[in-house]
Amino acid sequence: MMHAMKPARKLQPPPARLSVSFLAALMFVALVSAHPVKLQSQTVPQSSDVTVNAADTADTPVSVAIVVETSSRVAALLPAIRRTGVMFTQNVLGADGEAALIGYNDEVDKLLDFTNNDDAVEKAVGDIQMGTSGARLYDALSQAVAFLQTRPSSHRRVIIVLGEAVNTGGEEKIGSVISQARLANVTIYSVGLSSTAAQVRGPQEPTAPVYATPPGIFALPPMPGTPQTPDTEALREGNVDLGAAVKWAGKHATAPLRDNPIELAATATGGSYQPTLRDRSIAPAINKIGGDLRLQD
Repeated sequence: MMHAMKPARKLQPPPARLSVSFLAALMFVALVSAHPVKLQSQTVPQSSDVTVNAADTADTPVSVAIVVETSSRVAALLPAIRRTGVMFTQNVLGADGEAALIGYNDEVDKLLDFTNNDDAVEKAVGDIQMGTSGARLYDALSQAVAFLQTRPSSHRRVIIVLGEAVNTGGEEKIGSVISQARLANVTIYSVGLSSTAAQVRGPQEPTAPVYATPPGIFALPPMPGTPQTPDTEALREGNVDLGAAVKWAGKHATAPLRDNPIELAATATGGSYQPTLRDRSIAPAINKIGGDLRLQD
């Protein structure tokens, strides 16, 4: 019986070279070391450009563990994430790549085992469901490393995490996760989801107002030009919270960059961090990572 051939994946042209930061390696050593690190060198530059020959990477199959935050805090961004399945299959995996999918909230769930079936990958990403409010990021990354260790050593092992720079609960620490990844030859790439965008665009949860007067008796004069009815009073006194975005920004905008664990994990393992400010910037961030994985001269 004749079997239909699997159509070739369409690949976007990759960038020409990879910039590797010397300071990134030093930062990792300082993170996981129990003692201060002193660098003694008169000849090593602060950074260098390392050209990676296409022959070293283009023909090497890639195993990608896709790790996605499914916390209720990013519920407003999940529709955009569900549409990225084709970005992974067409622009990240390459001709012979494979992917697995892990979701995390208060639990870490393996949503898809490793497969090179494009339809299965796209369906699994498209079916991602919202979970609880927690974010066990470090546990999810640790499990992704463990899954990748089962793949052939000839494969490039990659984690692509889509999540906030937040970890709640769990057993792992970020230093331990980075050590595990480096020992297993795993490179972490991260797409930072915007907590601000998720909270501003998330569904409001209005509550019924509590009145100090009996029904039908209004304690305040009517709003100018507006008839005084129970509905208008509910609108005025209810919990609409139009200033949620301002309050959130004031609380979180000063968080220092060093507290961004997904950026740190990416930098320390030789990957890259792609911040996103809006849901429509998630897909381009994934495409950028795909380009980094297919370097050519």
